[in-house]
Amino acid sequence: MKKRVFLVVLTIAVLFTFACCKDKVDTTGDDTDKTTAATTVTTTAPEASTAPTTTTTAAEDEKGSYYFTCDELHFSLTMPASWEGAFAHRHDGNVVKFYELSNHLYEGNGHLFTVRFMPKEVDIVFPDYKLLGTYGDYNVIALFPTDVQFDYTDADRTANYQKMAEEVNGVIATFVYNGET
Repeated sequence: MKKRVFLVVLTIAVLFTFACCKDKVDTTGDDTDKTTAATTVTTTAPEASTAPTTTTTAAEDEKGSYYFTCDELHFSLTMPASWEGAFAHRHDGNVVKFYELSNHLYEGNGHLFTVRFMPKEVDIVFPDYKLLGTYGDYNVIALFPTDVQFDYTDADRTANYQKMAEEVNGVIATFVYNGET
């Protein structure tokens, strides 16, 4: 009897895990060529979400960096050339999360930073954030993880994450809001 209860609980846990892991991740870097032509990637938010379709554009500049643009939230960032093919992002409503790809694909970790639009009347209570600006009725903040986000048992995944994490402040410094205030 104990074995059956254990198997039933285990089966439910496995089914729940698979049901919760159906989010789609846009690996923008994988689809972007090293050309000066802009590449547009469009993904649809998961069915259970009310998030809009996300359209992002990446276009390389003369330094080899390229621009990441979120059309729905009207902002752009300049990504280092080394991030091409190495990052993913997920857009859900007023939040865009950025990930180092190898760790994100391995165990869903790899969170580098988040850009979040918050109504001005809501207190900002996150432990590690930077105010990027106030636009209209929103404060825009960058949020940073406060725990380990890489697979420390794998030297390559550790190095991949740490290299990109060192460049996050430079990426955040390039934030440009392109919408109306």
